[in-house]
Amino acid sequence: MLERLGAWAARRPQPRLWISIAGAGCLMAVSGLLAIAGDAQVEDSGEAGSTTPGIIIFLLVVLAGYLLMQFLRETPAATAGSTAVVLGMPLLAWFLTFDESAAEPFSLEAILGLPALVWIVSYFVGPGRGRPLLLATGLIFGWLFALQVVEDPTNAGSLSPPLLEDDAFGAPFDEGYDDYGYDDEFNDYEGEFDQYGYDEPSWTTLGAVSLVFGAGYLVATRLLDRRGHAGTATSFVVAGHIALPVGLAYLADTLEVAGTGVAFAIAGALIAWLGAVGGRRLTTIVGALEMIFGLYLVVGDAMNESTPTNIGVALFVLGGVIVGVAHLLHLVTGETPQTTPGPSRFAGRPSPGSGGPWGPGADGRYTAGAPTFGGPGPGGPYAPAGPGAPGPGAGGPYSAGGPGAPGSGAGTGSAYPPAGPGTPGPGGAATGGPGPGAGTGGAYPPAGPGAPGSGGTAAGGTTGGPHGPGRAGPPPPPPPPPPGGSAF
Repeated sequence: MLERLGAWAARRPQPRLWISIAGAGCLMAVSGLLAIAGDAQVEDSGEAGSTTPGIIIFLLVVLAGYLLMQFLRETPAATAGSTAVVLGMPLLAWFLTFDESAAEPFSLEAILGLPALVWIVSYFVGPGRGRPLLLATGLIFGWLFALQVVEDPTNAGSLSPPLLEDDAFGAPFDEGYDDYGYDDEFNDYEGEFDQYGYDEPSWTTLGAVSLVFGAGYLVATRLLDRRGHAGTATSFVVAGHIALPVGLAYLADTLEVAGTGVAFAIAGALIAWLGAVGGRRLTTIVGALEMIFGLYLVVGDAMNESTPTNIGVALFVLGGVIVGVAHLLHLVTGETPQTTPGPSRFAGRPSPGSGGPWGPGADGRYTAGAPTFGGPGPGGPYAPAGPGAPGPGAGGPYSAGGPGAPGSGAGTGSAYPPAGPGTPGPGGAATGGPGPGAGTGGAYPPAGPGAPGSGGTAAGGTTGGPHGPGRAGPPPPPPPPPPGGSAF
């Protein structure tokens, strides 16, 4: 199914100037329509009136968004269309379910669940197929819908996780609140909430559900990256970056501060690794920051009663140790350097003498096996040999034979190309003649005719090359190229 999305699923969207500005402009336009719809709903008496204007306005917003994505797919207007669908669907669900007379004036399940379903389906089929914004918001709203169905956290009047209410470094300040009686005052308000039936949700359940969604989204990111669907994986990693930290924060009531810090440190290290092997810069940075945040929590809980100077010294030492360990692991694992394109690869420490980021190899170069340039190298296998030394009838391997010596001697032809004719001599035969003093024809091609000499007859060589008997050949070919050129 993802293959049908083409480049939208295979590649991550690149930042573009006018596309970003168009999306921001759509946000402003939809906010203006929300003000118009809200004003149309309020009657002159100040009471809430009909929701029909809001329903019509945001239904048109959603339809307009789909039309822009259908007919202007690769333009800034299409991005504005996807933004309109993302902003318009929750508002449309709100106006559809609003009822002032009901105990709950609107359905939060519908506001979260209906848009999530529409966005996820639209990512795979229809005008919005492949749009990462639709899938990312659909995954986030799907996680929030699960929280609402399982625990209904909004019924307690607060969504703040316990971690935000605890201060790892602030025990002395907490005691100050007791001195001024603030705790008793807040306890009175909690009693009033219990009187009206507002039960505090189970933070452990919320944390567990969020942890499952967040970890699942990040695992799906890794699997999609390995299968070449980096564009689809981007939507999952965005949703995972939100759900996982929130889940750990909700679990703080169970894990306590130190345990939550350890969980953040482990999760952050895994997320940083996930970003490195997937070539995702922001994911790598966010994971490293989450790991450091977890260590902050551990130090703060362990040194709760210490002075700021002692805490500062501990953080300084711990930070220095982290830097040293990171450098050592870089050397041991052989991670690719920053300037090398692509995701991180961990090849391990190379053997001594090999090239790479460790320094020069045994041959003094930084890249093992790289060729050496600048010096004279051996000739290639097809380079012609140099000319032979002058002599009576002895040519080089690529040169024609020299003239025959006067008398009965004759020149000897080279092996390739054919020998040239010998010069006439008194009483001798030309190169290639059949009688005494005849030259030897080349192996390939056949020998050419000999020139007539005094007292002899010119005739073709009787010994041909490997392709048949010798015969009178064509005129001699032009001279070979000068030494140094390649015949091939």
